[in-house]
Parts: sequence; structure tokens; C-alpha cells
Amino acid sequence: MARFTLTQNGTEITRHDTRKAVEEHMASTLSEYKYLEPREIYRGCGCDNRAGFESMHGKIKRVIIFQYRTGYTEIFMIEEDE
Repeated sequence: MARFTLTQNGTEITRHDTRKAVEEHMASTLSEYKYLEPREIYRGCGCDNRAGFESMHGKIKRVIIFQYRTGYTEIFMIEEDE
């Protein structure tokens, strides 16, 4: 069974058993600050990254970036552990 590692802003690391749990965690984070109107500005996968950045556990599979109206960005990196 695949497990997922979610790294948020490069510091907060959580592990989840399903992709749905990852998405719920992200939605929970964004809903805390919904008054700051977060909007998705980037969604990509590791194959988009030609530099081949590596994380603690291997290659980053997906990157999703949200930006609040204040200019602050929320970066989520999702890895599927095999």
C-alpha cells in the first residue's frame, strides 16, 4: 500500500495513508486562512523539474503552490512512498 509524505513550506512533514487524506490536510490548512483568499498558482509534477531536486526520501512527485492575497505562498510537495 502506498503511503504519502506531504512537505509543507519545506518544514512541516506529515505522512498519510491515502491521497484523499493528503488533499484533506491541504484543504484544512487553506481553510484556516480562507479570508486571505488562497488561489492555486502552480500545479506540477517532478517530471517538470529538470533540475532534479531531491527530497529526504527521493524524488518529489507533485508540487502545488497557493498564494494568498498578501503575497505569502503555501507550498505543498507530495511524494508517494513505495
